[in-house]
Amino acid sequence: MYILSFIVQGDEGDKLFKKDGPTSVIWAVGKYNSFKEPRMHYLYPKGSIQINFGRKPAAKNCFHFLTFESDSNMLLHPSKKKSWGPLRVLNQTLTTFYARIGVSGGLKGYSSAAENSATPGYVWYINGLMAPVLYVKRGRTYTFRIEGGNNPHDALFYHPLYITDDPAGGFIKHTEERRKSIHIYAGIEFDRKGRPSPVASGRLCHWSYPTGRDARKSDNYLTFIQFRDSLKYKCDQGSPAILKWTPNASIPDLVYYQSYTQRNMGGKIFVLDDFSLISTITSSAFNSKSFSNFYSLIIAFICSFIFKIYKLYIN
Repeated sequence: MYILSFIVQGDEGDKLFKKDGPTSVIWAVGKYNSFKEPRMHYLYPKGSIQINFGRKPAAKNCFHFLTFESDSNMLLHPSKKKSWGPLRVLNQTLTTFYARIGVSGGLKGYSSAAENSATPGYVWYINGLMAPVLYVKRGRTYTFRIEGGNNPHDALFYHPLYITDDPAGGFIKHTEERRKSIHIYAGIEFDRKGRPSPVASGRLCHWSYPTGRDARKSDNYLTFIQFRDSLKYKCDQGSPAILKWTPNASIPDLVYYQSYTQRNMGGKIFVLDDFSLISTITSSAFNSKSFSNFYSLIIAFICSFIFKIYKLYIN
């Protein structure tokens, strides 16, 4: 942190305001998440703001920092921006997931789909979709082809994937005490002393903004596909990491795929006993705007519970 002032206070972080001409002012307003990390800001100027701090004589020429008044209502009420999601992978026959990373978008992107969680700027893209909800069946083996970067010295692009019951992710960032309460189902191994080691880090493939693009203009795209197709896609040399996972009866109905190194990059995985019980829901209610996400999930859990009771009864 540094302080701007008209007088140097002796701190090496202090910077001086210019008094002989216009000075650019950059600002934004947002909220913290539960880890005291900044979420995506929702209030900011969409233009150049400059102030002449040393003007003489004094002049009453103040102006609204939101230079575009037509945008101010939308900026003050981010919930009015319609989210691109929730995005889902619903193919019941699919057993291979391609895990790459990409930019998180603006208020319509991951920030909205993940309940305004703060992201490190990149999130998981599964089969080309931004942090989609996945549906898997117990007893079936799934393959994750992971291309989130394998250089541990690159803080921005090193993302081994793992599966957990922790909705935040970023296992390595948690305290030792917090880790004890987190369950790992795939992607991390522990040595005899309990030290964690990720096992699923492959080459880097990622979607990023083209040079010069203002990331805050991501919300101008109506759909995620339009947004993704505007990005630059690049794959490094090398091979993906392969992670195979067979969810069994001990796996909870809801788990998450996450990044080992950073929080808030992943999404939900719903673990089901039988797809046939929710085929009607996935083809109508899950894809219908007339059903809310809450009621859809409640129905899915009820179906899963009924199926478990049915198996106990016939046995």
